[in-house]
Amino acid sequence: MRFYPAFDAKQLIQDMPMATALMGVPTFYSRLLNDPNFTKSVTENMRLFVSGSAPLLIETHDRKHAPLRVGQRAASNRNA
Repeated sequence: MRFYPAFDAKQLIQDMPMATALMGVPTFYSRLLNDPNFTKSVTENMRLFVSGSAPLLIETHDRKHAPLRVGQRAASNRNA
């Protein structure tokens, strides 16, 4: 388990291949998705992305799942 003092996309992307889970606030995911180095290969070992503290926008959720296809969605607040 690693704790970071502040959000650092470069450091997260560097460490992510050694991780299986990431817990963060929705803005973390938005910022990662906007980084060109955040690719499917970076997330191959990931089993769980947890978003908390604030609602995750549907648009961010859809962007996260569509291009990466990291895994199956365990839970969703959508009826689709």
